[in-house]
Amino acid sequence: MGSKGILLCLHDGILELGISLIRELRCLGNKEPIEVHHCHDLTRPSVDLLFGLDDNIQVVDLCERYVIKKVLSNEMAKSFQSYWIKPLAVHFTSFEELIFLDADAILLKDPAVLRDNEGYKKNGTLFFYDRVINNNQYLNKKTDKGPIYLHQWLKSFDYKRFGLQYVDPSPAFKKSFAYRGKTAHEQDSSMLLINKRNAEKAMKVLWFLITEHRFIYEFSWGDKEAFWLSYEFSHTPYFFSPWGASVVSATPNKDMERHPDTLCGSLAHFDPTLNASAPAELLYVNGRSLVDPVPFRLHKLKLLQPNLVFNMLPTHVTPRQERREPSGKGEWPECMTGMGSTPVPPQLLPNLWRRRQHFQAISMGFIEPLLECNNPGERLPDIPEPPKKAKK
Repeated sequence: MGSKGILLCLHDGILELGISLIRELRCLGNKEPIEVHHCHDLTRPSVDLLFGLDDNIQVVDLCERYVIKKVLSNEMAKSFQSYWIKPLAVHFTSFEELIFLDADAILLKDPAVLRDNEGYKKNGTLFFYDRVINNNQYLNKKTDKGPIYLHQWLKSFDYKRFGLQYVDPSPAFKKSFAYRGKTAHEQDSSMLLINKRNAEKAMKVLWFLITEHRFIYEFSWGDKEAFWLSYEFSHTPYFFSPWGASVVSATPNKDMERHPDTLCGSLAHFDPTLNASAPAELLYVNGRSLVDPVPFRLHKLKLLQPNLVFNMLPTHVTPRQERREPSGKGEWPECMTGMGSTPVPPQLLPNLWRRRQHFQAISMGFIEPLLECNNPGERLPDIPEPPKKAKK
């Protein structure tokens, strides 16, 4: 049996989010070792704090290790002080079976149970879809020769470099919205399950994408598409959840009042069961605006949208459904236009309350509350809004 563990990438700017996630994992019963990777951007006090709060953590300065070994130059290493550190960490980690989590993942259960998923056990990965946003960018960008970039890249990729040759794309690839020219965003990388046991060639292609090809062509918004493409180009099996992305309601945007069939909040994913008749079970929500009271950059207020402001009380989520295109253009690309809404499960709010308690505690320098896994108890019944006065 290979080693199993949780993989996180943190920097000082999201340390509080990361610590609150680590505490939530422990509160949910996860006892696996955790690797925290960074790129010269966790200070010594931050590292000491992580070690002091959990005795099953390893902190790795990836960039320092690669620079010392002269695998990366200092300049190249700096380019990984970004989303791109995630695939670098996946490539480096000592875990054979890893679960990668973004720091702002709000969990409803221990993600380790996903290792029993049939798709994961058969194929060695569990990936999740991103929103369907059909614009002329990244993989979906039209080329001078006519086809979208993904089609051209599929044929021009240097398979021989990896001891491979071009073969007909996999059935999963042909069914993908990216291949069919319906989206510029295929994969969401806020949660990844990868078993590296039989993925040697996929890891070699991943290294090529993150150290070479991304500097030639911007094929992805951040790191996201590097994972599934590494598997496709290396002819390695992979598995996506059968369900498309969902989002929760954005309270500041008044989604449920203004357009209850169109939600515009943080990304959400349902349990990736292959049994379509099984009850829909919300797995996690991915959104800093659910935890951090100031989830935006103050110097970019002109770009601020209501759906990016602190979301106190998400009450609904886009129902579980197979991936499909929105029924029309929304106010923002983040919106799941015309895709409906259903109440969030009761467990979301207590878990979110606890996550916020831990985030606030570490943000204010209090340690004792971090050691507790309290549940807030029963909620008050919803208080009806006062009737609106009739217009004169």
